[in-house]
Amino acid sequence: MSGHPLYNRWKQMIYRCYREKYAKYPVYGALGVEVCAAWRTDFGRFLKDVGLPPSPLHSLDRIDVRGNYEPNNVRWATQAVQQRNRRNNIHVTFGDRTMVLKDWCTELRLPYETVKERYHAGWTPEAAVYYGRYMTTERLRDECAKAWAVCFPNGSGDCYLR
Repeated sequence: MSGHPLYNRWKQMIYRCYREKYAKYPVYGALGVEVCAAWRTDFGRFLKDVGLPPSPLHSLDRIDVRGNYEPNNVRWATQAVQQRNRRNNIHVTFGDRTMVLKDWCTELRLPYETVKERYHAGWTPEAAVYYGRYMTTERLRDECAKAWAVCFPNGSGDCYLR
């Protein structure tokens, strides 16, 4: 079976999880990602469980990125789908919709880098997107300064609404 087109993908999956010198080991095996016992030793079983990819553009993807390579946690996915299924993605929920920050920015026509910088500066993801949509950074700064003055007149720490 070593001549099968998916054999190398299977071997790479195992290397990512168990070969410390493999380039991608630090983000797989070193983080505790494993391959289920049945797949680790049996390419035929792996092939039977995952099947063939729908196209050459699809590669193996773990549905739960913190989970292992095992039945019910893998799929064939395109690069675009896999980019939205990464540990470092920022997920934002508004109402009943959850998307990665980049997708919200695209949908709302917001500058992704600005919104991402706000998030990394300590803003909640929701605030970074919401205020990016409805006010400029300068206006937000002014609004925050006004709110601070109302909440802490004379530096007393007492907050009240006007």
